[in-house]
Amino acid sequence: MEIRRAVKDDIDSLVELMERVELTGKLGRSREISVYRAQRVVKDDKRIILVFEDFSRLLGYVGISGFDEDKNAERFVDIRHYACINWVGVDPDFRHLDIGSRLVQSCDEIAKGFGKIGIWTDCREKVIPFYTGNGYEVKGCYDDWGGNRFVMAKSF
Repeated sequence: MEIRRAVKDDIDSLVELMERVELTGKLGRSREISVYRAQRVVKDDKRIILVFEDFSRLLGYVGISGFDEDKNAERFVDIRHYACINWVGVDPDFRHLDIGSRLVQSCDEIAKGFGKIGIWTDCREKVIPFYTGNGYEVKGCYDDWGGNRFVMAKSF
């Protein structure tokens, strides 16, 4: 088992994993768009995808960026000084094994490498316990297409 940065050779497996965790379907993206976005992030120094791999199989991922502009989040957090977790996903067959927590905790060093003082993300209410269990605090809430999204942040 290891957590490592995704590389070009991971893209097909990564997109398949995204499909298994239903991120692609929920966002209404085609497979081609997901492959294109993953290829761009794998090449980028300011956006990183970490993967959790076990026996050559990808079981989870987290995307973190050095800066992500967001008008809603900046109402609650000075996002210029925080890295942003963009996505977290774990294969449904391997949830509740702390894979997501290990991935999110691995982002701390990445954010520090970006010169940031913490990490922010936003999420639906049902995953607040996941983030608070990993040291994040609710900083605010905003309406997003009729549902609430919660801005969460963690400072180092």
